[in-house]
Amino acid sequence: LGPQDVARTVHVALVGAQMRRGIHLGGIEHGIQLTLEGGEQVNLDALFDLPLVLDDGETVNLGSVATIDAVPSLRAIRRENRATVTNL
Repeated sequence: LGPQDVARTVHVALVGAQMRRGIHLGGIEHGIQLTLEGGEQVNLDALFDLPLVLDDGETVNLGSVATIDAVPSLRAIRRENRATVTNL
């Protein structure tokens, strides 16, 4: 279990993942977004309990292998008249 594996699992838990192949219905391919049930309600406690699958098939909780801290961040970054604008 490496840092990239942990990052990928946390990313899917928080925002989901776009599947590489969609489903064909009526001759049109529709994209599929993979999300975890209740993902919109993820909080710090839920992240501590997020299961990670090890190479041997065993699972451990994220909180047992990582330090998780909540820190303030920028709410948005955008450009107005070619200048960077941030919202706090």
